[in-house]
Amino acid sequence: MYTLPSSQHSKDNFVVKIYSCPVPFPFTFAVHTYIVFEHGPTVVRYDVNPIPFVDVSSNLFGHIKKDVLPPEVGFRWLGKYPLNFGPRYKVKLYGKISGGPDSAAGKLYSFIASDGLKSYPFTHTYRMILGPNSNTFIQWVLDQVPDSGLRLPSNAWGKDFKY
Repeated sequence: MYTLPSSQHSKDNFVVKIYSCPVPFPFTFAVHTYIVFEHGPTVVRYDVNPIPFVDVSSNLFGHIKKDVLPPEVGFRWLGKYPLNFGPRYKVKLYGKISGGPDSAAGKLYSFIASDGLKSYPFTHTYRMILGPNSNTFIQWVLDQVPDSGLRLPSNAWGKDFKY
């Protein structure tokens, strides 16, 4: 979990951010997306990686990862290497919403905070090109609150995977 300085947060405001970054070669024209939640000083990042694992310290499972990388660090292929290893992939803030507890941002945060991720149907399945993949996961989270207004980029392969 990451924290914001006190000058950058409000205890009554929820923020949801969608980031995208290019997928490493040979699919550099596609993007990997991930989602970041902010509430008060707390910043939490969720994304999906092709390599499944169980992380007892984060209570995560399958392909879903929490806070493996800082919020504004894009994507590292084969996450076993230190942060200063390998190429960097430019990160783009693709979408952002904010609001109080009854806003779309607050509802998405509540869904995550209430262990809603455990109902993701593809926790232990990953297919890079058509899905389910990282983009399928983020689209599934966004579909929990359809009026959020957040959309994934057109080159987010797997976002249209039907579940």
